[in-house]
Amino acid sequence: MERTDVLVIGGSAAGIVAATTGKTFYPDKSFMLLRKEKQVMVPCGIPYIFGTLENSEQNIIPDAALTNAGITFKIDEAVSVDQEKKICATADGTEIAFDKLVFATGSKPSVPPWLKGADLENVFIIPKDKMYLDQLRDKLMDLEKIVVLGGGFIGVEVADELRKIHKDVTIVEMLPYVLNLAFDEELASKAQACLIERGVHVRSNVRVKELAGNGKVSDVIFSDGESIKADAVILSTGYRPNVSLAQQAGLEINQLGFIKVNEYMRTANKDFFAVGDCAEKHSFITRSQKGVMLASTACAEGRIAGMNLYKLST
Repeated sequence: MERTDVLVIGGSAAGIVAATTGKTFYPDKSFMLLRKEKQVMVPCGIPYIFGTLENSEQNIIPDAALTNAGITFKIDEAVSVDQEKKICATADGTEIAFDKLVFATGSKPSVPPWLKGADLENVFIIPKDKMYLDQLRDKLMDLEKIVVLGGGFIGVEVADELRKIHKDVTIVEMLPYVLNLAFDEELASKAQACLIERGVHVRSNVRVKELAGNGKVSDVIFSDGESIKADAVILSTGYRPNVSLAQQAGLEINQLGFIKVNEYMRTANKDFFAVGDCAEKHSFITRSQKGVMLASTACAEGRIAGMNLYKLST
């Protein structure tokens, strides 16, 4: 059995910041970061591997951020966590005993369950998975007409990047404008106009009924019966918090699907914390629950958890 004072599960922005901050504040404690990815992508840079960057290697977070701080990292997948025994079991059969644990398990792309044809060939998602993204990038190089479903930040950035390499790109958004959930109509309409000026086609205020094709996607069909051709479809229809491991461990999940935490990012178990996309968010003004998933927020939460691992008395 392996042992560490603090175990961080998840190796993206929130997990790295929680581990490095914790090690800075508690240098006498041992820290281990457990992640299943051999290489970790910079989350905010993922869309740019499709155009601006030459390849995904230019968007990697160096492991030196951990090793230089004196943090051990293990490439493996956590499969269970025992709250009482404080033991994490991994896919390769290792058991890791710990004193404190930080869940930084992030989020996963959300595919609408009602969307018929989402399983067709050349229908893709945008996960934080380097191998998948490399394969996706290679496939898109040989395709021309690409439809992006969803006009949020990821959808807009991916579409804009693909247009830079001269692809015929269409964004399909059910709201009146792209980025309508993030900005008011005045700003969202300007963003949409900029995209159109750059050569990106935008179909807003429309709903997709299904994706059609004989084994491979060929058409995007709207609820009004209209359709457009597609060599590939990218589903940028949101993300959901990855909380299955914490839920199986018996931690409380809030009504929005996030691990419930207090202002110190601590769960009801005083030795268990959660940060990043998997953790509960509150409005700074109203304290109401929010569904924000941003790297800037994740890093702030990582710092809060890291600073308070051993300083909270109750």
